Amino acid sequence: MKLVLKTSPRSVGNMGFLNGKPERFVINNRNRFYYSLGVRPKQVARCGQVHGKHVRAVSKIPAAGYFLKTDALITNKPGIFLTAVTADCFPVFFYASGKGAVGIAHAGWRGVVKKIVPETLHAMVKVYLLKTEDVRVAIGPGIRKCHFEVTREVLLKFKSSRAFIFRRGRKIFIDLPGIIRDQLRKAGVRHKNIVDSGECTCHNPRKYFSYRRDKSEEHPKGFGNMISVIGYKK
Repeated sequence: MKLVLKTSPRSVGNMGFLNGKPERFVINNRNRFYYSLGVRPKQVARCGQVHGKHVRAVSKIPAAGYFLKTDALITNKPGIFLTAVTADCFPVFFYASGKGAVGIAHAGWRGVVKKIVPETLHAMVKVYLLKTEDVRVAIGPGIRKCHFEVTREVLLKFKSSRAFIFRRGRKIFIDLPGIIRDQLRKAGVRHKNIVDSGECTCHNPRKYFSYRRDKSEEHPKGFGNMISVIGYKK
């Protein structure tokens, strides 16, 4: 089996429905991206994404193609590909070599606070009878501490993550991937099994869309989204 693990770059187009473009353009962009990976659109399942912590095990693709009220999907079925749409939130990929099990989590700051990432790990281990030390995790592109400035109200949600809070003058910044890595290590994932892309969506306008960077009164939802895919080809 061959692992497919990829986040779409900005150059292949907007992958989100909430940015003013007709749905057919977004669907065409997604389908072209899937085909470039050797994946058929009917093989794809997507998170509903509500900034929660619900994980859904996927054994077959629903007619709608997505699962409502979910922020993470897992499967052990080769030929099923899991996706999440992001613009500053992190796609977090999970895979267990030799077991055929994969997962994806949509991890924005709310999801990180609710521990969606360790929840996804625990679900994979429990449902597919895996060992935690056999699971590998990849953290995709998202907004990083160089640009993730927060209000004091949001800061209060991170009381247990003080080591990942930074101040520059009167501004407060949070290292979300640092918290994700810390949560994974505390959950039992080996340090060597965690790979971080290190890429900041807000810092790379030519490569990625960014809600935080691009939103304005004229464009309240920014200009677009990426989509991330993981699964095993048969």
